[in-house]
Amino acid sequence: NPGEDTLQENATRIRDLTKLINEPQSLSLNVEHLKAAGGVKALLELLGTDADAGVCDESVVKRRELFGSNTLPSTPRKSFWQLFIDTFDDGTLQILIVAAIVSLVIGIYDDPATGYVEGMAILAACLIVSVVTALNDYQKESQFRELSAANDDADVVVVRSGKFHSIKVDDIVVGDIVCVEAGD
Repeated sequence: NPGEDTLQENATRIRDLTKLINEPQSLSLNVEHLKAAGGVKALLELLGTDADAGVCDESVVKRRELFGSNTLPSTPRKSFWQLFIDTFDDGTLQILIVAAIVSLVIGIYDDPATGYVEGMAILAACLIVSVVTALNDYQKESQFRELSAANDDADVVVVRSGKFHSIKVDDIVVGDIVCVEAGD
């Protein structure tokens, strides 16, 4: 297929141009770079996309192979142990732990039989707070991931081979004409 060969040849130029016209928070610079590259018509030509018909259905697999899928890598989930360790970064908890250690040392020095009780009680309270905080953070992260997965499961309308198709966001490929409606 000659269109696929041209797409293969243009892949590096497409990636470079994409970086130029996608500067975060810089609309004027992005528009300037797009105009310098020849404007929307030149971009469509480079992508092998027809402004009215979109990309050919036959080129979708090749585009996905060349440019990858339209998914963001998910961040690795923190384990309960990591979240537990992170709770000790809290300044108040650090002060309480130091106070518990000082209380333990002074208590054992003053009364070796029962002097450790107050310091151990403070340490136990710190441990309970850390476990509860880590559990809460773990549950919140689980809920966030569930909501995020549901949000990522949205459908969009694209034009391919002159027809409108409703597809998952993950199925968008480089060169797709995406139809944006109010609320999208």
